[in-house]
Amino acid sequence: MLPIERNGEILGYIWANELTEDIRRQAWKMDVRIIIVLTAGLLISLLLIVLFSRRLSANIDIITDGLSTLAQNSHSITTIAR
Repeated sequence: MLPIERNGEILGYIWANELTEDIRRQAWKMDVRIIIVLTAGLLISLLLIVLFSRRLSANIDIITDGLSTLAQNSHSITTIAR
């Protein structure tokens, strides 16, 4: 216990129930958990980005294939004069 002293008068005492090493261990465990959660979040984000970008590029491929088919078939279209 350490006294709290002001102007030569003791106001109270301070003590710690836990050792510094115990506090460091607890802080390290919290750091590890935070790192795990952040890593998991980043991996899930990357997975979602890959999935959505593939789906979007598949839709773009469908559109470009349709446009090229339309361009190839436009030569065979005959117009009817009125």
